[in-house]
Amino acid sequence: MQVVNVTVVLLGYPAGQQLQVPDRSFYQQLFFNQYDGLAAYWLKQTDNQVLFDGQVIEWAWINDPSPNLAQRRDVINAAISDMESDRGISFASTDVVIVVLGAPANVPSDGGSTIANSLFRTHHGIVARVGDRFDFFAHELGHSLGLHIRLAITRSNKPGPRMANTVTPIAS
Repeated sequence: MQVVNVTVVLLGYPAGQQLQVPDRSFYQQLFFNQYDGLAAYWLKQTDNQVLFDGQVIEWAWINDPSPNLAQRRDVINAAISDMESDRGISFASTDVVIVVLGAPANVPSDGGSTIANSLFRTHHGIVARVGDRFDFFAHELGHSLGLHIRLAITRSNKPGPRMANTVTPIAS
């Protein structure tokens, strides 16, 4: 069984507002519970060949009234650097780094997969926001396994009870 080591960084940018965010244990369950979390999902999808395991780092709050979260690679690399220097976190054994942003809705961010760098290695990185759905994380973790999913959406305006949309995987 392949074990993929994941570190989840919870990073809050209140930008002068009061934010309600899930606690660390919520994300521990979401990512690493082997019965109904993302770990369980990928165990099932891979016929028990891939296990996501790791840690969730407690919320870090950044006092920036106007954060720039528009470039996911910059956001994740800054988060890793801050965790290494301020908290002494080592990412040496981490395969995937996930940064979950807690920020007001009016602060734009760029979520998805990217490359991330720590002091000692390169990682697959994912930037997300509080409230992103299970299927978003499942999809992005699939990229960390090397799955590159491209989809075509076909819209049909043919007469009938309702318009249909079909999503079809495209071979890469």
